[in-house]
Amino acid sequence: AVAKLVTGKIAINSGGEFRAPTTTQITSETSDKSWDNKSGGEFVHNDGLIYITNAASYNIDNTGVGNFYDLTTAAGGGGYDISLVSAVIVENNFNHGVAGTAGTLRANNQDLTVNGTFELSASTNAKFYGGSGAQNFNNVKLGNGCVFSTSSAINVNSFRNFGGTVT
Repeated sequence: AVAKLVTGKIAINSGGEFRAPTTTQITSETSDKSWDNKSGGEFVHNDGLIYITNAASYNIDNTGVGNFYDLTTAAGGGGYDISLVSAVIVENNFNHGVAGTAGTLRANNQDLTVNGTFELSASTNAKFYGGSGAQNFNNVKLGNGCVFSTSSAINVNSFRNFGGTVT
């Protein structure tokens, strides 16, 4: 079995299937969808990590079948956006902002469910804007200097704020 896959983009077409290795790192798609699980596509997470660290703005579309297990996202800094264009479910942990870069994670009124911990990393001043979609989190960890903002009610079991801003 492959332990790690490094690629520029993942696109799962209708009728296609992607069985993830332990770690899938997506590093270079910046013009459209870094993750594109199209309607009719199937993603099998195998308890693995999808790690998207692009240098600019990008989109995540998980319209097809299958949830993420662990998801880590970052963009090339504060001026870049990571946009959800479909509902996203993360069965374990979602960490936004790694390696000194974060950008703004925008749910764009899509539903976001994280069954483990949703963490905005302090070292990056990560930002999350939820919009009006359903926001369901088991745990939220908001780092110093980070922003957590949503216009809808959120469902959360534990919210730990280490110096961030909540609006």
